[in-house]
Amino acid sequence: MSESIRLFIKIMCSTFLEKYFLPLTKFSILALAFIGFIIYPNVLYPDVFTKGLFVRFFIALAFIGFVWLLVFRKISFPSLTPLSWGVLAFFFLLLISMLFSPGIYRSFWGEAQRMEGVFGLLHYGILFFVARLVFQKKDWLRYLKLLIITVPFLVIYAVLQKISAVAGKSLPFILNPSGHPGSLFGNPVFFSMFLIFAAGFALFIYFLEKKKGWRIFSLLVIGISILTILWLGIRGEAIGLLFGIVAFLGFYALWKGSKKQKIWFVIFVIVLISVVILLFVFKDSLFNFYPRLIQRTVNFPQEASFQTRWLSIQVSFKAFLDSPKTILIGWGQEHFMTGYNKYYDPRHGTFEDAWFDRAHNKLADVLVSGGVLGLLSYLSLFVVLFWYLYRLRRSENQMIAIAGGALIVAYFVQNLAIFDLPQSYVNFFLLMAFVDSLYLSSKERAQKRELSKKELPKTIKPSMLQFSLVSFISLAILVLIIYTVFIPLWQSKLYLSYFLTHKGEDLVKNWDQVFRPRNFSHYTLLDDVWRRLRDQDVLRNPTFFPVVDLLIKELEYTVAREPNEATMALRLGNVYTEKAIGSESQEDFKKGEYYTRQAIKLSPTRQESYYLLAFNLQGQNRSSEAVEIMRYALSLNPSTQKARYNLGINLALAGNLKEAVEQIEIVRQHPWFNSLQYKDIKNIEKIYKAAAREDLLKDQEHFVFLLRKFIQEEKANEVIYWANAYKKAYPEFNEDMNVVINLTNQGAWEILKKL
Repeated sequence: MSESIRLFIKIMCSTFLEKYFLPLTKFSILALAFIGFIIYPNVLYPDVFTKGLFVRFFIALAFIGFVWLLVFRKISFPSLTPLSWGVLAFFFLLLISMLFSPGIYRSFWGEAQRMEGVFGLLHYGILFFVARLVFQKKDWLRYLKLLIITVPFLVIYAVLQKISAVAGKSLPFILNPSGHPGSLFGNPVFFSMFLIFAAGFALFIYFLEKKKGWRIFSLLVIGISILTILWLGIRGEAIGLLFGIVAFLGFYALWKGSKKQKIWFVIFVIVLISVVILLFVFKDSLFNFYPRLIQRTVNFPQEASFQTRWLSIQVSFKAFLDSPKTILIGWGQEHFMTGYNKYYDPRHGTFEDAWFDRAHNKLADVLVSGGVLGLLSYLSLFVVLFWYLYRLRRSENQMIAIAGGALIVAYFVQNLAIFDLPQSYVNFFLLMAFVDSLYLSSKERAQKRELSKKELPKTIKPSMLQFSLVSFISLAILVLIIYTVFIPLWQSKLYLSYFLTHKGEDLVKNWDQVFRPRNFSHYTLLDDVWRRLRDQDVLRNPTFFPVVDLLIKELEYTVAREPNEATMALRLGNVYTEKAIGSESQEDFKKGEYYTRQAIKLSPTRQESYYLLAFNLQGQNRSSEAVEIMRYALSLNPSTQKARYNLGINLALAGNLKEAVEQIEIVRQHPWFNSLQYKDIKNIEKIYKAAAREDLLKDQEHFVFLLRKFIQEEKANEVIYWANAYKKAYPEFNEDMNVVINLTNQGAWEILKKL
């Protein structure tokens, strides 16, 4: 090695590392405190997708600095702690379940909406190890302070969202006015998840910081966070918050309080339980006097949202029991939906056509994706954390142990009603790293830690081989950043720009720029373009066949790559069937039937697939088969009104008008009828006319329903059409209907909605 190269490497390793790489590593972790502010509106899922990319970018940067510091001994790797072993076991089992999953590609990369593939989760493992090694007490305080500083701004933004929605116009800088504001997290559930961590971290600051100003501000953030969670009214997070408060009081009474305080805590718990019981007992008589959050809480067993989640938990357990492999190591990360589809409960159809990619219960998610071993490894993280905190209860960090225990309880409980997202993953893994650092710095570990430092020299003599190796690793990580952060972001932005500007022809011209290279966002982009083309009702329009053909090729590639993916198989069956209608191609009908039947094999109890199959068979003039398919679909769950409606349509197409009217009459008496589109109403009108039963459509309730529906949707032509039909059926309401028609022509929708 020449003397000049040796000198350059020596300077790099002695000065450059401490001056630049250590600050880079710490800065990259500190930047994560601002995750709440990250949103880029011109991409798909701007609140989750961009936050996930932001997290990946800065963790990757931190890892580059960490590698340089570690190889050249500017930091020393301490002995592995119980929590470190727990984290390693968790990720080891993730990799094992991935290798035996139905599709390694999907399990490893995940997709853009959730960003929870093994690759994405590995970032949080890296974050844990890097933070616990480079962060000192002042760095932890700095991160906690930076995060809670963001809270007032995020809450103010949410308030302005609400004001904008009430005022009916967007205030400056408010991207998405909403009656249910989620601030810059998009969803009030996701915002509430963040606020639980913010309240816990503010509590840490209160006990760690000696300056009065910060202590007062931390109390203010705690108050703002709690009030905002209650205002948003998300039950899972509110219940998690309640358990966290009870846990804080309980840990305080047990670990620090006097005998009298312990007695008072027991009395408090008894009173709290009694109040909760009374709220349920008197809900029928006092329901209207309850605040909205309590109303939704006492009423949740009857709500559709609870019913669908309860069904998903039952399906999760069936998926878990699928085979010895799934019991032991699960279906693999990002394959919850594979197991869910196989054991789909058709009772879901009573409420919605749901493609659940998560159970909305963290334990159920982990059980399905990781099996018993995965769940045990996940739960072991909480066991070790509580063991740490129990050990710290008599140290100088006693109040941190109490606050940490309360935060972990709140996080664990709220996760029983939701799934993790980048903001919760980041803060949970940093919380673990923080508690682990407290454990390492405890008195009984101090001597061992000092010995390990003495055994390892602070610096080593640099070599060209080490320098070249670390440089290569750094370059590889930078390339990975480009591939997994910047390219997907650019593709999503480019894709959405064509729809925002209504330039679909440009999408065809630049198709490869949007969909190449195929990465983890490919699945999400395809799903979105299918939804847009379907909703615009252009899949059967020959003018759009160039983009439809491109979509088919991408879908065929995805189905071939992921043969266990029922969702995409059904999407492909739908596109072929719709195109066949526009092209009158029996070959396309056959391909549509083939892929639809593939979807049915993967999810045999999902009624939605049978709707498409019957529709396809009608196009092949196989009406009797279509009717039998729909009878079977309805038998899976007779409460699914959509299945009954589709049976009625297929009966009419088969010439059985009498039974078609009978089935649709049942649907008309059900609230689900409100969800029908105008084209569906016209189809019903045609069927009743052909059956000579138009009289059934002339009851006042039917006309009022249609007018209300189309007034709410502000569809002028439909309102005028049905107002005239009302006049014809009931001449005594001529004057009233003329008022409706005149107001509609004037565009006076607000007045109409109040009528």
